[in-house]
Amino acid sequence: MVDTDELHGDCGRGARIVRVVERDVVDSTNLEAERAIGGGALDDLGPGECVQFVGGVQTGGVGRRGEAWQSPRGGLWTTVVLALEGGEGGMRVLDGLGLRLGMAVLRVLREVSRGRRVALKWPNDLLMEERKVCGCLARHVTLRGRGWVLAGVGVNVNNPIQWVEGLRRPATSLSEELGRVVDLGALRHRMGAGIAGALAERGIPRADLEEARESLALVGSWMRVRAGSEVMEGMLEGLSEEGTPLLRTAFGAVVATPSGVEPLHE
Repeated sequence: MVDTDELHGDCGRGARIVRVVERDVVDSTNLEAERAIGGGALDDLGPGECVQFVGGVQTGGVGRRGEAWQSPRGGLWTTVVLALEGGEGGMRVLDGLGLRLGMAVLRVLREVSRGRRVALKWPNDLLMEERKVCGCLARHVTLRGRGWVLAGVGVNVNNPIQWVEGLRRPATSLSEELGRVVDLGALRHRMGAGIAGALAERGIPRADLEEARESLALVGSWMRVRAGSEVMEGMLEGLSEEGTPLLRTAFGAVVATPSGVEPLHE
């Protein structure tokens, strides 16, 4: 466990990492975070204080749809935890969180990549050269009488990329795209700060929305989303004011999908 003065400064927009818990091998940093919460290890967290969990290797990492995420040594596998404040105010953190998280991670990757294009595959997957380099997963749980947000991020950094049967999109890594080894420790610190900043926000800031629109991948491709029990589909035109996909239907109308929609398989 790391707990240093360096980590106690502001880490972005009003939240900060106060502890880093490192495990050489772990099933999942999300599950490790849940176990820590359930065991009372994070009961001391105050408002805006976050704990970052990092795994050298994940043996059971999963994506948004429960699919296995390959997590070998050399990648960044991390989860940042924030305890929610009581009442409706605390729950407002969840509004727009998926897109905020994606944009926070995109900015870190773009900084590390020295301006190379990083594209957003809505809501929060990141692509370089149309290949997936990073996936994000935000969850809300209630444990020990409190609400918690867990923001998990997996980045292919220096790890070798192997083709996995059934993948819908090829993967890549930062080192492969940049032609150099990336400082994993520095990236971990930057990423923790960026994620904490996203967790401190509410809704979707205008700057995030405009940057998401500029960075949006797959515009002009066919997209399917689920809104409750309804499936909506159409050609991706952009993002609405709420940060959800704008779809041009087969009848030519452009429809803003409602909040809470989930992307379906391509």
